[in-house]
Amino acid sequence: MRPQLYLPLLALLSAVQVGAAVEFPSTSQPGKAQVSLTEKQATLGNELFTATFGRTSGGVVFKGMKTADGKSLVRGGTDIFEERLADGTQYSSADMKMSNLKSQDFKAVPGSVQLAPREPGKALTATFTAPDGSFRIKWRAVLRDGSHYLRQEFSVVAVKDVAFHSITPFPKLYAIVYYKRLFPARVLILSCVC
Repeated sequence: MRPQLYLPLLALLSAVQVGAAVEFPSTSQPGKAQVSLTEKQATLGNELFTATFGRTSGGVVFKGMKTADGKSLVRGGTDIFEERLADGTQYSSADMKMSNLKSQDFKAVPGSVQLAPREPGKALTATFTAPDGSFRIKWRAVLRDGSHYLRQEFSVVAVKDVAFHSITPFPKLYAIVYYKRLFPARVLILSCVC
């Protein structure tokens, strides 16, 4: 059996009112998801934001997120996840061997019980293998058309018996953002939850 963990990048945004009324839905609409893949980097975005992932010699790092007009929304410079085993051993995505970084298209599934699959979208996918080959993590960064957030999904496949403790997305990422046009009159606190 393959346990799957669905972890949001921007799903838990805690909003603190700063004066004016919160405008919902926002006047800016996200539009269709777009993906771009080059030798040096991969981007996933829409008309509100673009997330950039840089290719390194052994893997992928999160390089940040910017608004459509180029303003920094979330700073990058962190591994995309950190895996902790039950015995205390830790691996970051940089410690693991990455393969198959590619883009993926999602078609809409109108009758889906879940809301997200009802919209088409795009994703970046990669497979990370532990240094000893004992497990693999299949990673996806998913953006659906019309979505205000980017979601990470992890699927862990154990090749041999391994006790897992946790996966932490963007382990060194902390952001407090104030951006009036995109999210009117709000202070946003980015939280990554396992």
